[in-house]
Amino acid sequence: MTHPACQSPKERVPVFHAVATMLNVVPYAMLFPQVTVRLAEAGRSATEVGIYGMAPFAVILTLSPALSAMVDRLGLERAHALGIAGGAFALIGTSLLFWQGVARLDAYLALAILLGSATAFTWTATEALIARQTPLDGMGAAMSAYQLGLGLSFAAGPFLPGVLTLCSFGMVVTTLTLMGGALAISLGAPSGPKDSMAHTETVLGGLRRLRAALPLIVVAAIGGAFELGLNGVLPHVALQKGVEPDMAVMLVGALAIGALISHVPLAFFSDRVSTVLSKRAAVFVMILGCAALAASPCLPLAIWVAAFSFGAGGAALYTIVMIEVGRARETVSVAALTTAAVSAYTFGAVMGPLIGGTVIDWAGPSSLWIAVSTLAVVALLTAFLRNSNHLKEA
Repeated sequence: MTHPACQSPKERVPVFHAVATMLNVVPYAMLFPQVTVRLAEAGRSATEVGIYGMAPFAVILTLSPALSAMVDRLGLERAHALGIAGGAFALIGTSLLFWQGVARLDAYLALAILLGSATAFTWTATEALIARQTPLDGMGAAMSAYQLGLGLSFAAGPFLPGVLTLCSFGMVVTTLTLMGGALAISLGAPSGPKDSMAHTETVLGGLRRLRAALPLIVVAAIGGAFELGLNGVLPHVALQKGVEPDMAVMLVGALAIGALISHVPLAFFSDRVSTVLSKRAAVFVMILGCAALAASPCLPLAIWVAAFSFGAGGAALYTIVMIEVGRARETVSVAALTTAAVSAYTFGAVMGPLIGGTVIDWAGPSSLWIAVSTLAVVALLTAFLRNSNHLKEA
């Protein structure tokens, strides 16, 4: 791997921006579960609470058609700082409302919409910076390390109030501290090279690029469906099979642990073997999960294997997609393809519970394995497509 001292400014991992994004995630993961409980205790319906929970992701999807152009116009570093600043305003506002005992859905929803807008800029800019500036021989390690850090931030947030015995005002102070630190890091990060205009494309050219990248976009969506979209579905299946409620909820933890662990071998192997082979390995892990889910009526413990496998395979797929985006940076618009990948992953995460719930309602919980197996087969077929004309293969 290229020694940091020998890297040109263009080939220097944007560590500061990645750390700022990770800090930005912690208050979100801390506050959103608290707010959902507050709303539920105030008598809000499950649908209303669900709308609040999915609002940031719905905004990311809504902005996606114009996001690439906006990020390109601002520049990646300014777009990142703008996203962190908007996220700070939304999260600090949420913490203040929670501290004051507010239980109004409209107030929290307005801040969630602002947070989704800011997050769209932050996530897209961070991953595009990593893809554009990281040395090619370290792309896999850098992207895997970033995704691992992001996963740890999501996992740490919900535990902070209990571990630190934070009262509602303590959560305000924590949010102020973390978001202040994130904004300071983003604004103080060393400047990279000016974004090259060589990647500017006509609308028709951009459409051709996205069409060539369609297999990657499909894989990103399937990754989102497996890693996040099954969070609300697998516990429901487990309850139908007689699993205790507390244990059923812990299946979400198994998904998260699988997602975290998957980045360890990815960081080691993705720079040493083809991303095509890595992608196929991730899909086979998901297929193992499908087989375990199918066997779970006879082997109750198999549903834990399924959850771990789905989390690991789904997270690995999305990370591999972003590694491929980074390695194709000389032939594609990184901002445009990053926006497409983030949007596809978010789409999969949003549609996963809807499709999974519909399948369960129509055909029963035991039929879920058929639906996820179909997605896994699509991912497997897509993993064998090579986009050598427009996207570089590792």
